[in-house]
Amino acid sequence: MNSQPNYLREVTNNLSHAKKYLSKNTHIDIACVFCKTINRYFDDEEFFVIGNNNLTCKECNLDSMIPITPHSILYSMSSTYKENQIEEWYNEWFKPLENDGEPEYEDYEYDEYQDSYEETKENPYLSNYHDDEISVPELILPDINKKNN
Repeated sequence: MNSQPNYLREVTNNLSHAKKYLSKNTHIDIACVFCKTINRYFDDEEFFVIGNNNLTCKECNLDSMIPITPHSILYSMSSTYKENQIEEWYNEWFKPLENDGEPEYEDYEYDEYQDSYEETKENPYLSNYHDDEISVPELILPDINKKNN
């Protein structure tokens, strides 16, 4: 997964980069990887933020937004390359897994066995064991201060 670090870096803590860029420019383009769109924003009041610093898409409600600023890998790409990169990230992070000819999940009904066993926190083999019943042999050491006669 070569794009993993780039994608995570792009979508995490990105609000400050977007606001800083927008304060110096008339607009900012922000890509949503899940929606596979690029939208233009003219005011930071339009941003939807979750957490402390993550831009969130108003359409899909996911924090898969990437501000296209000099901090972004998308900044110097042509439109076609941007679309291809967004598509690659979408396929890597959001595309549903396909069934590669393997059988569907089969429930082996393990839950029916769970009801027949009660959960215990103690070892059942030690249920009759008590700390006060432990017999510890006493170790007697010779007195080294005592003189031998």
